[in-house]
Amino acid sequence: MTDHLTEQQLTDIENRTNAATKGPWEHHPAYGPNFFANTTGLYLQGVGDLNFGVGEQARADEEFVKHAQQDVGALLAEVRRLQTQRKYLIGQLAKRDAESGAGDRAVVEFLRGETAPAAEAAL
Repeated sequence: MTDHLTEQQLTDIENRTNAATKGPWEHHPAYGPNFFANTTGLYLQGVGDLNFGVGEQARADEEFVKHAQQDVGALLAEVRRLQTQRKYLIGQLAKRDAESGAGDRAVVEFLRGETAPAAEAAL
């Protein structure tokens, strides 16, 4: 896969995540059958009737909403870790094969998402 999130996209997602009401989110049926809110502050901050419905799929959707803020934060951290690792590995490949030029060819192929003989040879 050659597409990746830009630094700006990651920053935008991170800003939206940081601005969201922090978890944990809990179900508060007293305010409606489908009301979820944060309970750690002085008052409830939540979302109104999400109309999740009933059944297994409704329970799965409810779990997704309850964990979305924490999950997005974890995904952002993982993406950032992998980007740092990728930059390091590309630098190491380029240094290793700078004299022959094989490293440069392997890096270009790697960035395109290709698995070519030159890329495999560089590894």
